[in-house]
Amino acid sequence: MVLGSMAREEPTINADQDNALVLDDAYDPEQHGDYFEALATFVCDGLAGCGYAYCKGDVMATNPRWRQPLAVWKRYFEKWMREPNPERLLHSSIFFDLAPVHGEAPMVEALQDLIAEQAPRSELFLAALARNAKNRTPPLGFFRQFVMEQDGEHRKSINLKRRGTAPLTDLVRVHALACGSKAQNTFARLDDIAATKLVGQGVAERLRYAFEFLSMVRIRHQAEDRAWAGAGQQRRSRARG
Repeated sequence: MVLGSMAREEPTINADQDNALVLDDAYDPEQHGDYFEALATFVCDGLAGCGYAYCKGDVMATNPRWRQPLAVWKRYFEKWMREPNPERLLHSSIFFDLAPVHGEAPMVEALQDLIAEQAPRSELFLAALARNAKNRTPPLGFFRQFVMEQDGEHRKSINLKRRGTAPLTDLVRVHALACGSKAQNTFARLDDIAATKLVGQGVAERLRYAFEFLSMVRIRHQAEDRAWAGAGQQRRSRARG
């Protein structure tokens, strides 16, 4: 299964890998472990060869923790919702956007069903997830002027993912979980949310517009950066020639 932006069908040019393996409960590590480890390595290395960078947080099927039978995945998800802590909330924000890509899709759909059934009843979990979402602040100062990043690789710029699309994704995810939506795509989730009374009239439509606008600005900048980098490489090649 894929996770994160790939599961939401919202990857950008610079998207990295987020994937995992859901195995049948008949899985025997001694008998089957080497095969599935080799399969995970083959797929992740192949994706890297196609330009999808390895996940810096090691959320890939090559990590044994994310290569588990369905029953283990269910225990993971249930514990994350029952006993949330910072690490489990981080996992939830990644793994609760999930979609099957190959194999027996009902195994992944069973996890989607589990989330849709239990999340609306897990008030402590939803509250903690909402609190985390509120910690992602927009790049605005007291007088509503834009505030640039103060350090890191995005210093003196605005990180459109961290300060724009990610806060909206988190906000929509929390509301989608609260209403038991099985949708993964942010726009589809907004449709499900709009059908409830979780947000005021017109709010879902304004969120949709904001998310689309920021996403398009981000994608356009990524494309321009790629084009500029490619042109620079061509100039260097000609200079060496």
